[in-house]
Amino acid sequence: MPVIEGFSTYSGSDFLLFYAVLVVAAIVAGVWVPTLLRADGAERSVQDRYEAAFLAGGGKRVAETALAQLLAEDALAPSGERKVRVIRETAAKHPLEKTLLRKPLPFGLTETYKAIEPHIADIKQRLVQQGLLLADSQRMPLRIVSVLPYLVVLGIGWFRRAAGVAEGEPVGYLTALMVVAAIFALIRFVKLDPRTRGGITAVADARNISKRLKTAPTTPEVGYGVALFGTAILAGTPYAELHAMREAARGDGSGGYAADGSDSSDGSGSSDSGCGGGCGGCGG
Repeated sequence: MPVIEGFSTYSGSDFLLFYAVLVVAAIVAGVWVPTLLRADGAERSVQDRYEAAFLAGGGKRVAETALAQLLAEDALAPSGERKVRVIRETAAKHPLEKTLLRKPLPFGLTETYKAIEPHIADIKQRLVQQGLLLADSQRMPLRIVSVLPYLVVLGIGWFRRAAGVAEGEPVGYLTALMVVAAIFALIRFVKLDPRTRGGITAVADARNISKRLKTAPTTPEVGYGVALFGTAILAGTPYAELHAMREAARGDGSGGYAADGSDSSDGSGSSDSGCGGGCGGCGG
């Protein structure tokens, strides 16, 4: 192709500058293109705290929400070693909460997630049916579209690098830029926000309406507050131990909740299990 072949005539410094611009353009396109092609879904609010938790932070946020709600209801109490224990039965209405209240031994974040995985799968399916979450069949095309700009950039870099090697030119900086592009491509492929436009809007609206929960949730609202804003809202409250558990897991690199001593090293079932945060997505 004449256009591609023309890149081989660039001087080393000129091509590096040009290629750096291409990498930046690929990063922008990798974010913009899937946003443009994302399914609209449905316009609706989300009231259920566990559905809100899944949309805002994925399955792990659902586990944190359940623990927060049961701690607020004095059904659970800290048990040391980053675990909690059941201290009394409550009139828990959600099947997810009933599952946790049947656990006889102290349990941590990983064990919580594993115990409620079937309920998380049900929540995910409901959100798909409601038009707030992309179906599995819709996710792979979006992943592929997200990385196409990077593949083009890597192809151009590979061609110019081969030409440089053939001419005995140094290609270290070009190789480094290609590695950067490949890393961003991998991140973009793995970190997919699987919500529809409606799902993203539903979380944004719920957070806007419920700003007060960041600082002053009542006991019945603790779970919904954690669902929308995470365990950080518990810092300085009687339920701060849950936030300490979450931060400990993050701090020692076991964000998958292995920090509670469970055998599992990752509480998530897939790479797009997280919502919100940097990618703004969730999964299952």
